[in-house]
Amino acid sequence: MELKVFLYRLFIALMLGAFIGVERQIKQRSAGLTTNALVALGACIFILISESVAKVGLSDNVRVLAQVVTGIGFLGAGVIMRDGFTIHGLNTAATLWCSAAIGSLCGFGLYLQAAIAAGAIIATHLLFKPLSDYFDSRPQKGIMIRNIGFSLIVITELRNEMQIRNLLVETISRYENFQMQKMKSTHNTSDGVVEIKMDIITYDNDTTAKNNFVKEISNIQCIREITTNTLTQKIEH
Repeated sequence: MELKVFLYRLFIALMLGAFIGVERQIKQRSAGLTTNALVALGACIFILISESVAKVGLSDNVRVLAQVVTGIGFLGAGVIMRDGFTIHGLNTAATLWCSAAIGSLCGFGLYLQAAIAAGAIIATHLLFKPLSDYFDSRPQKGIMIRNIGFSLIVITELRNEMQIRNLLVETISRYENFQMQKMKSTHNTSDGVVEIKMDIITYDNDTTAKNNFVKEISNIQCIREITTNTLTQKIEH
């Protein structure tokens, strides 16, 4: 395949994938501009590899390539994580898929094409990220933000971590309209402290219950500091 044909097809795939992604990004979907552009780019690269090597009779290698495309999908799924109402890792998964395409190009000895494709992938991240952020920052019609709970952040000494975590779980169990969504610890060994963050869903949005809960936690002597943040959810209407 001529290099100009490779470049042309790669460019068209990138632009069309980005075009689809813009609509998704404007509506603030999890798979937006960058993700769609990367997936279209990666798919194009795999097809270009297949077409390039088929002309020289490498049919067995093409079948191996097909297995790579399938297998990398499972690897990409492993980096996609749901954090409450937010999904993380879609762009990472799409990048992994594209990286597999780059590796395949190199495996077939198409080094210049691999370099061009790698540059396109990096450019997708660098150029489309600001555009994605711009769309995300725009006020959305038909999107309503509602409070679904709060995050409780406590700071204590490292040696008290397990005790505080157990007390937090024990305390929240007494509030029937509260549900712990997740709890995680962030350690700062240099200061000898740990930050424990617990996300709590409140089904009735009862501020009195929230204040009582926070007050009860604040009475624990070994806690140095307590802060709270509101948890929100975007709802289409």
